[in-house]
Amino acid sequence: MNRPDDTLDARMRQHFSGTDTSPEFVARLAARIAAAAGEPATAHRSRIEREREELARRLRRETWTNAAAAAGVGAAALAMVWRHAPVVADRVEGLLTAAVDPNLLGGVAVAVLAAALWPVLQRYLPR
Repeated sequence: MNRPDDTLDARMRQHFSGTDTSPEFVARLAARIAAAAGEPATAHRSRIEREREELARRLRRETWTNAAAAAGVGAAALAMVWRHAPVVADRVEGLLTAAVDPNLLGGVAVAVLAAALWPVLQRYLPR
């Protein structure tokens, strides 16, 4: 039979399985700290500046890629609506006439309110 301590031990072993506990760890850590501290401040600043510029370049490239994808999806959606305009108009009209029903509006309002309050309720409800 599994005791709670057994599952905790198994989870802890899983989480910390890659941790370095070898005897020379402290010596390697001290060497890394000494190497980082021995690096001149200007070299450190220039390295950080290069990393920042590379990150900014990558983010600009991703931004353009995302904008192009969004524009493509938007154009495809507009083309689809343009092509099927009568069907879309009929469906929208049907949804609007159905949305006038007070029972449906009340149900949707309750569902939206419940979905909005769900994270708050999670904190206070017993688990």
